[in-house]
Amino acid sequence: EDEEDQGTLVETGYCGNGETVVWEWYDSGLLKISGNGEMNNYSGSNQPWYKYKDSIKKVVIGYGVTSIGNYAFYNCSNLSNIEIPESVTKIKLEAFGYCTGLADIRLPKNIMDIEHWTFLGCSSLKSVYIEDLVSYLNINFGNDYSSPCYSGGGNLYLNDELLEELEIPEGVTSIKSYAFYNCKSIKSVKLPDSVTSIGSYAFNRCSSLNSINIPDSVTSMGVCVFYNCSSLSDVNIPEGVTSIGSYAFYGCKSMTSIQLPSSVTSIGNNAFDQCTNL
Repeated sequence: EDEEDQGTLVETGYCGNGETVVWEWYDSGLLKISGNGEMNNYSGSNQPWYKYKDSIKKVVIGYGVTSIGNYAFYNCSNLSNIEIPESVTKIKLEAFGYCTGLADIRLPKNIMDIEHWTFLGCSSLKSVYIEDLVSYLNINFGNDYSSPCYSGGGNLYLNDELLEELEIPEGVTSIKSYAFYNCKSIKSVKLPDSVTSIGSYAFNRCSSLNSINIPDSVTSMGVCVFYNCSSLSDVNIPEGVTSIGSYAFYGCKSMTSIQLPSSVTSIGNNAFDQCTNL
């Protein structure tokens, strides 16, 4: 930020790792976090910048900060722009809860964990930008409320390219739970032979997804994997899959037929419920 753009410094203090992480509040609506180490964790109203929460428009986190603490920007309803450096590896509990003005977010490639309810109530979040697909696939998502495509059911971008034809690179062995939850831009998915498992809710509510190839290497699929994938019409269950989880294809209204291999020994509750054209 140029000094003339960031405004006048109003208040500053410490916010993590002893006194090595510092916050600065500017009258332009800018909140800067800088230093080295983890941010402190907070509850819903004890952040040191809480009295400015309705005026925060932009957050800039400096390189060296390694985490975004619990409830850090909770209910900052006018926050519309945030810069997260590659030094951040974890976004904690409800860090962006009810940031209703946040329309897009860029996730750096080194993030490993996004904890529960991180994006809960971010009703305007429409675009999620990722720098590296393999790094993204390694993120541990806490649950559906922490999947970055949860609120608003956004579009996923690899750098600046909209992910419509999703091709998972060779070498990836699992698609983690919630990985593409509610990613409405994805139309087709190609999985490599190295993938052996697809986690629960992995493609849940991907309403534009119309086809996916599941390689013979896949032996397990979690619950609600293709829940409400209303455009999904072309799917194969490979030989070797032994069970189909509960609600796996719930609401797949475009699916007219499916062939189950002899290896399947159990089908979970409501697996094909609301498949009205099956």
